[in-house]
Amino acid sequence: MHGIIDPLPTTLVPRAPAYVPGLINVRGSVVPVLDLRQRLGMPPAEPTEHSRMVVLDVEIAEAVTKLAVIADSVEQVLEIETAAIEPVPEIGIRFPVRFLAGLARRGGDLLILLRTETVFAPEPCSDARHA
Repeated sequence: MHGIIDPLPTTLVPRAPAYVPGLINVRGSVVPVLDLRQRLGMPPAEPTEHSRMVVLDVEIAEAVTKLAVIADSVEQVLEIETAAIEPVPEIGIRFPVRFLAGLARRGGDLLILLRTETVFAPEPCSDARHA
């Protein structure tokens, strides 16, 4: 993780998927923005004073890519032991299961862990001009 920042002005990208609303400039680097709410099929949220962007380095198609994820808020950053990750149940989850790596418990809270290799990967292009 590179950092947690206040939301920056976003440059819209024509014809980009709704879950990638645009680009931002982070310390001189052009970084794509990912809206996880839209990627997971949730309605978008209006920014608030608690909204943040989490800047990450993620591996996409065997290349490390910097991107920013829109977050409603950030309360803390946690490290989860691999042994503490539980499988995703087959029923009761409304998000696309291909995006989920598992579940973890922290105190009385249940945390949903994302599968970075699928949630951050681009969708196959359906436009023949881009094939």
